[in-house]
Amino acid sequence: MGITEKQIWLALHKELSSQPEVIKKLGEAFGHDITCIVGIDDRQLTDLVGRAAEKVTLAIGKVDDVRAEAKELELNDVHIIPFTDERYPSNLKVLQDFPPLLYARGNLALFNKAAIGICGSRNATQLGLSFSKKFGAFAAEYDVVVASGYAKGVDTAAHIGALNANGETIVVLAEGIKRFRIKRDYRDISDFFERSLVVSQFYPNHIWLAARAMTRNEVICGLSQALMVVEAREKGGTIAAGRECIKQGKSTLVVVNSREPQNTSPGNQRLIAEGGYPLRSTEEVKAVLEQISQGNEVSRASTATPSEESVQMSFA
Repeated sequence: MGITEKQIWLALHKELSSQPEVIKKLGEAFGHDITCIVGIDDRQLTDLVGRAAEKVTLAIGKVDDVRAEAKELELNDVHIIPFTDERYPSNLKVLQDFPPLLYARGNLALFNKAAIGICGSRNATQLGLSFSKKFGAFAAEYDVVVASGYAKGVDTAAHIGALNANGETIVVLAEGIKRFRIKRDYRDISDFFERSLVVSQFYPNHIWLAARAMTRNEVICGLSQALMVVEAREKGGTIAAGRECIKQGKSTLVVVNSREPQNTSPGNQRLIAEGGYPLRSTEEVKAVLEQISQGNEVSRASTATPSEESVQMSFA
């Protein structure tokens, strides 16, 4: 049985997951057919990747070890998408540290649709959860995909809000895709994989780690035209995601903000001070979504005066 490209990519990722730059060099050199790496001599390999050549050789020698894993992924409809693949999202490639491989299950067409990232605390207030669901539903109304993590709290509320409104979502994992399970909150969504895309940049059996959650934030921001922070603590993953958005400079950071400053969560206040655009009403949220849906850069939040009917975004 011949060696497939999927097996080569999987073997390289397994051995070199901590050295993505090496995988990228190999992809750039052999992207047209990564199986050509099997015949490369030691000197060529050393010239290409330096000291990492030994690990690459080790990975190539273990291709048979990942054959069963590659088959299992295929049987579970998981796509292995290296950055050399035309299906790899172009809006991620502009990032300085884009992941060399993605593992994806579901509707791959969502990679090519306008998206808004929505993030917030796992232990959000009831008001924050309510807003998150509404924001997900608003995104569906404007045919904008919701991109978020898979944690409880704001992530789940935003996904459910979108899906219940017949919208679409991208779930970005902080662990390997083999660890993904459809949680109880989503079990009423009968067409989950038709309207959702589950994505991981980590080796399929890697466990959740806080560091991986931080790294995962880069992908959420990269896939989105704007990142909306619903409720952030002064420390943790949400404020880190907001800062990552500002650092990338690719997407716009928009932050829920009460008209009474004392009711805005501390992390939100800090992100606004660091450059996030404040959102004070549903009209402003919808203005952002309209800009995204039309393919326009979100340069600023709407400055329209909130109407009496608008939902005031305040947090206890």
